[in-house]
Amino acid sequence: NVCLADASRDEARRYLDDLGLGDLAGTRARTLSGGERQRVAVARTLAKQPVLALLDEPTASLDAEAAHLVRDMLRTSAEQGVAVVVASHDEVILNAADKVVHL
Repeated sequence: NVCLADASRDEARRYLDDLGLGDLAGTRARTLSGGERQRVAVARTLAKQPVLALLDEPTASLDAEAAHLVRDMLRTSAEQGVAVVVASHDEVILNAADKVVHL
């Protein structure tokens, strides 16, 4: 199921709603599209209220609208004190970063 271990249901629902997935709460993960799974993974990560969030290509499977939602959520989390570290080639994410390191 699309659930978020150790996170309150209200907090989990808020993250899913913010990413356009609120109506999928309780849905089996295997029935979700790749982009939906990607957004659920971001929601699960951030709903746990981490000090550090490491994300690898969090917008790779997303359309432009969904990528902007993820970008905004990551930006908000960073502004709230989460250290957000992202590996990405996506300009949407790179343009929102405080610092970009090219390898």
